[in-house]
Amino acid sequence: MKNGLLINFSGHPLSPEAIENLSQYYEEIVQAKPINFDFGGPIEEQLEALISGLRCSIDGTRHITVIPPGQSTLSILLVTYMHGLMGHFPAICYLVS
Repeated sequence: MKNGLLINFSGHPLSPEAIENLSQYYEEIVQAKPINFDFGGPIEEQLEALISGLRCSIDGTRHITVIPPGQSTLSILLVTYMHGLMGHFPAICYLVS
């Protein structure tokens, strides 16, 4: 059974092999735009722009898994922001080569 939506926030495109493997587990795979985050700027506005730029809805009606960005502070902010939108934390997918 496939498990909702996978969103790649890593900043690196998934390889064709990774997409093929992950497609066995997820209904849809979405590649987020590369993140240029300014920690000195308005954090909430930047997170809102990042999420609104996705071609999917993050409203808690679908199971969502994320591949987080490599920057730890940004990962925490993003997952916390998504919790506020969905009412729960998204699942996390870590890729290992």
